[in-house]
Amino acid sequence: MHGLPIETILDVLKFLHYNDLIKMKQINKLFHNFITENKDILAHGRFKELLFTTSAFLGTCLQTYVNDGYSVINLKEIEIEYNLNNRFLEKSQAALNKKIPFFIKNMLLVGNKLVEPVISLIRDYSTKTVFILNIPFYPTSIEQIYVVRYWLQKILLCNFEEIVFLNYVWNPIMIDILFDYDEVTQLKFICQIAVMSLHLKDINAWKFTYDRLIIKML
Repeated sequence: MHGLPIETILDVLKFLHYNDLIKMKQINKLFHNFITENKDILAHGRFKELLFTTSAFLGTCLQTYVNDGYSVINLKEIEIEYNLNNRFLEKSQAALNKKIPFFIKNMLLVGNKLVEPVISLIRDYSTKTVFILNIPFYPTSIEQIYVVRYWLQKILLCNFEEIVFLNYVWNPIMIDILFDYDEVTQLKFICQIAVMSLHLKDINAWKFTYDRLIIKML
């Protein structure tokens, strides 16, 4: 890849899985340094499952996982570095003023306040670790919006065996607030299997989510 623009090299490396990137780093010092410097925009590994559901449903599952010896890690408890530029601040404040939700409800029963949205990730069944991220239906602060952007950006860098949209799909309007236009066009959920419940009547929301799925053998 000698002589290619950095942007082109990054585009090529984005198609590689985590294990492939590890092998590339071992080729020579140049590759090692380049991949290390750009680790935040390259693959972060493979996960067994990515689930978009409710706290009520996940609570039952988590109890089973805990009984089986799984560790549960809440991503909101991990400290992150905030990088809030003026454009993001303005867009986020507008979302708060207009009460724009993060998600669009997929099932009528989700209207109950007891069932807040939650995302869970399982790396694999051997490591016995579940990552969760509780997200309120409506954002309550700019910092909260940034946290969702931060972790969603990380999630989109991973590959999943299965992605399940059980109770919610992302609100396209909120995605436009979380990311700039050129970022939105590149957002992709990479998985082997995608499961989407079809209770939702908002066809545009379904199409937005569907258009961001890349389904392939991993």
